[in-house]
Amino acid sequence: MSNTTTYQQFVNSIVKPGDEIICQLTPQKAHMLHMAVGVSGEAGELLDAIKKNCVYQKQIDLNNVMEEAGDILFYLTGLLGELDMTLEECIEANMNKLSKRYPQGTYSNSAAIARADKLPDTLEVKQIPNIEDDFEDVKIKRVCNLDDETCESCQ
Repeated sequence: MSNTTTYQQFVNSIVKPGDEIICQLTPQKAHMLHMAVGVSGEAGELLDAIKKNCVYQKQIDLNNVMEEAGDILFYLTGLLGELDMTLEECIEANMNKLSKRYPQGTYSNSAAIARADKLPDTLEVKQIPNIEDDFEDVKIKRVCNLDDETCESCQ
């Protein structure tokens, strides 16, 4: 058996089944997933626009950069709204974090590596028990909105 086949079997044995993911989605989770995937997709498009300039020496398409940045902002705002957060709160939190990381107010490699805004790696963190383990035998019937049918896995 090849390493590829062995790895494929390994992945298949531990991957969470798609039907289980679908059955656990709520409208809120579906919306958050849509927004987060949108941010990621648009970030990829922005990256491609920058890559063309940096790697292929093409003139930067500022209209495209603006469009992709706007799309990222759209999806990010949608995600934050679902979580009752605002862009202003994110800006403030980010400024607080970076002010701790760069207390001199300027970038330095040493400050970036030290990451003063993060907890030390030596901090002991207590494990929180998985609450789902207590409910393994509980079956919850849920109707999924897949082509207006009931998901067989949810029954």
